[in-house]
This record gives sequence, C-alpha cells and structure tokens, in this order.
Amino acid sequence: MVTAVKIFFAYQSASKSGMVDNVDAIKDAISSINREYSYYAQSWEDLRHNGRILVNAVLEAIDECDVFACDLTFMNHNVLFELGYAISKNKRLFLLLNENVTDASRNYAKIDILKTVVYSTFVNSRDILHELEKVPPEPNLLDDLMISNRNISILHDIFYISNATNSQSELDTYEYLRRSTYHVMFDASSEVEYRPFAKYLESILSANNVVVHITNSYYSSSFEENAKASLLAGFACGMDRNVLILAPHPYTAPIDYADIMIMYQNANDCTSKLHEWLEKYVHPVTGSTGAT
Repeated sequence: MVTAVKIFFAYQSASKSGMVDNVDAIKDAISSINREYSYYAQSWEDLRHNGRILVNAVLEAIDECDVFACDLTFMNHNVLFELGYAISKNKRLFLLLNENVTDASRNYAKIDILKTVVYSTFVNSRDILHELEKVPPEPNLLDDLMISNRNISILHDIFYISNATNSQSELDTYEYLRRSTYHVMFDASSEVEYRPFAKYLESILSANNVVVHITNSYYSSSFEENAKASLLAGFACGMDRNVLILAPHPYTAPIDYADIMIMYQNANDCTSKLHEWLEKYVHPVTGSTGAT
C-alpha cells in the first residue's frame, strides 16, 4: 500500500493580515488536494484541538510531513520560525508568495539569507495546485547550500546572533559574552560584515547554544532583522540546540517561540537576564575558553 504524500501548510491568519484572499486560496487548494490528488494536506488551523499546545502540534505535523508549504507573503514570524524548523528536518519545501500584495516581493528580497531561494507565486487555489506539481521529489535546499553533513563538530558553547541596529543592549550583550569564559562565536557587525545562509546554518550546527537578539520595531531594519531571527531560531530549535531569544519590552511574542524568549527593560536588565539563563542552562563543553 502506497502511503499518501503529506503536505503541511503554514500561513498567517486572515484576522492578523486583514486579508482573506490568501487563506481562502490555501484552504480551497487543501480541499482539492485531499479530494483529487494522491496527497494528504492539512494546515495549522486543522490542529487547533481543545487541550493541546498548538506549537507542539504544529512541530509534530512538520516532523511527520513530506512537504512543508508556507505562505511568505506577509513574512509572518511564526511562519518563518516553522520554515526554519522544516529546513532543519530536511523537508521538501513549497514556498508561496502573492506578489500582487503591496511590497510582498520587495520584503522577501530584504531577507538577505532568503533572497536567492526560489519561491512560487500565487493568487488563487488554481495557482497553488499548478505550482505544487513543480515541487522537487526530494529535499534539496541543504544540498544546494552544500550542507551535506549535518553532524558538524561542536566547536562553540554559544553562537550569538545580533542584528544591524547596534543598540546599547546589543553592545552590552556582546561585551558581556566577550568577557565571559564561554567559547562564543559572534554574528555582530564588528565581527563579520556578511554571513551567507549556509554559514548561518553551519554556525548554528557548530554550537550547543544559540542566543538570538530581536530588535525594537521602531528601528528601520527591524522588519528584515526580526524575520531573519525567527527563521534562524526555528532552524536551531529543529536541530535540538538550546535557544534563547532576547527581546526588548514591549514585544508581542509569536506563539511559536514565546517559551524560549526573555523580554528585558533596558541594557542592564538584558545582560542580567542573559547571565541568569547562562548560569542555569549553559555548561561549557569545549576545551578552550573565551570568545572567537
């Protein structure tokens, strides 16, 4: 008996985007897939069962699916986290974008680690079904990125992913980790000007712990920085790394990573809470100490 190919669809809810067209198109496509194709499709909304933690159900569904499909029109942080998780599990990817939505393609291109990854365009369910036929029969993103061996040696205690704002809290976090006895690799602008997608993933794989810094929404680069942070955090979680997301107060945490996020009031509070987390969860395993 041939097992049906399982497809999981992730997308931003209509209530949050204020646009029902994308959701209607995806739901109609799911109905057609289950009715007319030798596939089994479901969405995150199908998993909202009484008494269950939604994010757990979503990640389990991604574990079990063959194809991870996601609508990136609005670059939703939950969706990006789930995409990162799906990449870590080496799933076949089906990326969708409604280019008729204002700034959708421009916003996608702003995410430097994604801008070279090809997506499919859609407006309605017919487009989705047509593009589905083009999804490769085997996972290939990690191969394209030449990450063939996902068991990269652990060389660092911590990989710290900063952002482009260089705020005081980021500077203090950077200096705190610099002075620590942990073996730390940095993604700060003072350390590296540009890190390609493959290098981010390899850096995550080479560390036991990943600290990701979210930036304030009033910074001009916050959209792309926080989108990238969400995707990388999802990949790190999928690879079973110990992940901490630092976010300035107030910040509305996406449900997918609310449990691994700490909000801080100011720079001192940031380093204080980071110190507490490190003392509780991080145990150096490398032979040397200090930052790299």
